[in-house]
Amino acid sequence: IAILSSGLLAGKCYGQEPEQKKESYKSLKSRSSRSGIEQLLREANELKISNPSQSLSNVQEALGMSLAQNDGFNEAKCYLLLGEINENIEEWGLALDNYERAWQKLSSEYNNTAEYQRTLQGLGNTYLKLGNYTQSLRYFQETLKLPLSDAEKTERQLDISEVYYQMGNYTEALKVIEENSNSFKVPNEVLEGKIQNQKAKIY
Repeated sequence: IAILSSGLLAGKCYGQEPEQKKESYKSLKSRSSRSGIEQLLREANELKISNPSQSLSNVQEALGMSLAQNDGFNEAKCYLLLGEINENIEEWGLALDNYERAWQKLSSEYNNTAEYQRTLQGLGNTYLKLGNYTQSLRYFQETLKLPLSDAEKTERQLDISEVYYQMGNYTEALKVIEENSNSFKVPNEVLEGKIQNQKAKIY
């Protein structure tokens, strides 16, 4: 009986094994690929200033993997990093294209992520560099609707002030800083210095 039972059990296990292996392989492959994308993006983020060429290669590889897996979130992260690399080397047209692609991917389903915040900031910066003040204000102001720390709010208010300054609207540039510096405590001395420098420039 023992021999017969073990034979039947072995037969049952053998019958399930190929399917189990197939499922396990798919799961492992998926996890491995996702891990590979995330690793490539981490490395790209670390290298984007010191070695933009290598950073770009990593992002391109990660983007190919993301597209192959239909991984929308990591695809958006790739476009975001491409935009940041372009911005760091002052390729403003390319930066804008990539930030807009990231925004399209993130704005509906992933608009509560840090990546979405960085995308809005990148769009605001890039439009400012391109002299499109209306669009720059739009994206900086959109960022303020997100749950930000006091430090992040201060940085974005400084960005908005800079847009008004470059427009030549010095009254509004000063008003943005003064109104918001009264509404919450400035988090640190570095930001306080930035505020005072911005005020001095406006005056």
